[in-house]
Amino acid sequence: MTEKPKLILFGASHMVRLYKALDQSVKDKFDVQLFARSGATVYTVPKPDFIRYSSQDILWINILGNHVFRKEVNGVRNVFITQNPRIIHLRKPLLYSREENHKTFQVVWDSVKQFPGKIFMVSHIIRHYRCCPKHFSLRIQSSQNRFNNQAKEFFEKKLHFIDFRKLLPGNRNDKKKNGYLAGLQIDSVHFKREVYHEISKRMVAISGELFL
Repeated sequence: MTEKPKLILFGASHMVRLYKALDQSVKDKFDVQLFARSGATVYTVPKPDFIRYSSQDILWINILGNHVFRKEVNGVRNVFITQNPRIIHLRKPLLYSREENHKTFQVVWDSVKQFPGKIFMVSHIIRHYRCCPKHFSLRIQSSQNRFNNQAKEFFEKKLHFIDFRKLLPGNRNDKKKNGYLAGLQIDSVHFKREVYHEISKRMVAISGELFL
């Protein structure tokens, strides 16, 4: 029996939720392994010995989400949670500097560069865009787009850098509509379970072409 290629999910809460909602087609084609933790940063995420894998294996990364915005604003936590319904709010879209972001990107690359197979990185998934009327700001999206542009500039010649929108359900026109992204999310950050299920199928469509 031919050994299935390994599909490694490396990151934070999006990867944890994705793993729980995997489509059966993913499990049929790959030996799926999870190295992720909710709230993880590039410094706290569980790290396997990447060099022990083979050229047939695939690594998917989504680990930058907890490095986009500054943790505190004037001594107050920048991100906070309200309940009923559970919403994750952002007070102000204050990014780290380009130099600080570059340091974060370098830590990620140093962690995974010995992986011998194909490496895919999902861009930072836009969050907090419509958490509530009080915190709504067009700068929330534009600042995250700027962060993703910096990440793409750093990673695109090192690995396969995938815009997260490519993995979401719907056509191009759907994805341009106001409220499209917020309609897929449950707390202004994470997606509904069925969305993760669809994302997993699209990951197979991208990475599975190497083996099918």
